[in-house]
Amino acid sequence: MKIYKASSELVNVLLRHGFIERTAKLYAGDAQRLNDTAVYDPHTMKRVFAYKRVYYNRIFFDYNNIRVLLNNELIESNLQFTELELRSILTFFALKSNEKWVLVDKTGFKPSELHLYYSNSVKKLMYPLTNAFEKKIIKAFENTVL
Repeated sequence: MKIYKASSELVNVLLRHGFIERTAKLYAGDAQRLNDTAVYDPHTMKRVFAYKRVYYNRIFFDYNNIRVLLNNELIESNLQFTELELRSILTFFALKSNEKWVLVDKTGFKPSELHLYYSNSVKKLMYPLTNAFEKKIIKAFENTVL
């Protein structure tokens, strides 16, 4: 399984999924170096990507650390994500704001673990008690392609 770290490859995936680079807003020096050299080095640069212009919902490359923020609150941090975890994070950001909070309010929820919630919901589809929210998660996850 593919592993994603803070890299140009991950930047391209984020941009394809509706993230907008906002590095210049917080880290003007890093943004200028990136513009001058056109080479991204995660060991010496920080980068910020807001989801669809909502600046306080973002993915932040704190050098090699990948941090996920919702309403400026750190909800997850890791050095790398598997393909499935990244797909989960992208699905999470694509959800409506109130849907994100339903998940975040669950104790210990991490966006990278949304695929576990998806798997459990799919298993429950056999039963008539699967709710509309779970069906939205299933559909959103299945529509997210790297």
